[in-house]
Amino acid sequence: MRFCGTKQRGMTLLEVLVALAVAAIGLLALYGAAGGGIMGIRRGIDADMALLAARSRLDWAQALGPAADGRTGEVAGGGGWRVRVRPAASLAAPPAAAGRYGLYDILVEVRRNGHLVRLQGRTVAERPS
Repeated sequence: MRFCGTKQRGMTLLEVLVALAVAAIGLLALYGAAGGGIMGIRRGIDADMALLAARSRLDWAQALGPAADGRTGEVAGGGGWRVRVRPAASLAAPPAAAGRYGLYDILVEVRRNGHLVRLQGRTVAERPS
């Protein structure tokens, strides 16, 4: 700061410009951090929605059994799902007591906005005739 002849104090133009530059840099940093945070929240929501859809489809496929094999569909918000049902690999030959029922492995895949979720499950169901 300079002192004028009338003993008034004030800021020079250079000091004002430096203060504005520092404030602008700080505001840009805050803007970038907020934008990154919002994008992270969006990616988290997409991942959660994909997982929720996969869990729902797995429950559905477990109830339906072998009839769910090969089914596909769309996921709300963009994306799709598919189900694969196969006889359980751990049982090469089903026990005689199993009768008309069998153990099946289920794989559910859900894609939503770049996220892929795979869930596996098993179910006991009637063998297809």
